[in-house]
Amino acid sequence: MKIDNIINRGLDNASKSLADSFRKLSSGKRIDKASDDPAGLALAAKLNVETRILSKGSDNISYGQSAINIADSALQQVGEIDQRLAELATQSANGTLSDGQRVSLNQEFQALSQQKDQIVANTTFNDTQLLNNETSVAIETGSGTPINVDFGSVTSTAGLDISTQAGAKAVLDQVSANIDSVTQARADLGAADSRLSSAKSSVESRILGNQQAESTIRDVDVAQETASLLTAKIRQQANVALAAQSKISKGSVLDLLG
Repeated sequence: MKIDNIINRGLDNASKSLADSFRKLSSGKRIDKASDDPAGLALAAKLNVETRILSKGSDNISYGQSAINIADSALQQVGEIDQRLAELATQSANGTLSDGQRVSLNQEFQALSQQKDQIVANTTFNDTQLLNNETSVAIETGSGTPINVDFGSVTSTAGLDISTQAGAKAVLDQVSANIDSVTQARADLGAADSRLSSAKSSVESRILGNQQAESTIRDVDVAQETASLLTAKIRQQANVALAAQSKISKGSVLDLLG
């Protein structure tokens, strides 16, 4: 009976090892349940959570860069309008023009000013106006301190008038200051975009590293597990043979006793 127990225990262990190997090879996972490797499972789970957070951070960076692109495109249009406004103001400030000519120049000036205000009002991202009240957005990268993006603001030229020479001279100073402000805002956005690009590269590198590390922990080594499978098969076959041999031996003894 003692020998039978040993044989049966060996057969059970071999069958369990065989089943485990089949399960791991079919799923492709070395750790398919907590009992496979508790410490490894905990580490893999931690890496997975970090990877998911970083992935969301990467998405946030992409959204931030999209907002920057929208704002920069609008600022480019605003800058071009401001340059035309400066040309009109310079022309109207010229002493050789008549009042009628200045009125015509002012009409174009007012129309462009309205167009500029419309561009500013319509420059939004996810219902947030980007070029009003110096909008500042914190981009959560999932890795460390958020990156702040300041979109700046555009000064309206509505209400300014270049229908007189004196008025045109005063407007020229204001429009020149607006041009400088828009240029600086675009430069700041460019710098923020570069920071976000660098952060995105870093985040994606960490994501890749985490995924590789998690794969190393979780995924099965096919060659090693195949060898374990063959070993389990041999042990199972050996125990089956021993069990059969044990029954034959018992039968022979009983025959002799009979």
